[in-house]
Amino acid sequence: MPRFHDQFGEEYEIDDMSAVSWRICAYAVIRNGMGEILVIRPGWDARWELPGGGVDIGESVHEALKREVMEETGYAAKSIQDRPFAMGEQWFVTDDKKPRHALCLFFDVEIDASTRRADVVNTAGRTDEVEAMEWKDLDELTDATAHHVIRPALEFLRKEKLPA
Repeated sequence: MPRFHDQFGEEYEIDDMSAVSWRICAYAVIRNGMGEILVIRPGWDARWELPGGGVDIGESVHEALKREVMEETGYAAKSIQDRPFAMGEQWFVTDDKKPRHALCLFFDVEIDASTRRADVVNTAGRTDEVEAMEWKDLDELTDATAHHVIRPALEFLRKEKLPA
């Protein structure tokens, strides 16, 4: 039986698996000319994450990525890889303790770095969704510094060394 965790890592035992809902999530791997990856740090966790999140009902995965990249970075997604290069799963509980099974898809995304709308960051829901944003080298994103949800993408990038 999977182990469910909240955003702080506290474990929850879920006896009634019929109560679990599905969530599709899409995450953007955005790289600069030096091969660094754009990461964000939410206000509730000290670990780095990739821009991204849940796909809303009626929204395509690419639409969700465009929305999430704008909401969390202020940058417009210029192009998105057709298919995900990596996939992962996670079992978590929401803020109101509802269990979810998430399918996490990871895409290469190119942004328009010439224009950034800082006014849109932290305006869609939580005001502490993004506390910091930085370009990081892949080697700086370790198990200790990167949120576990992005590990499938980081593992793939380390193995494949995709061109920037």
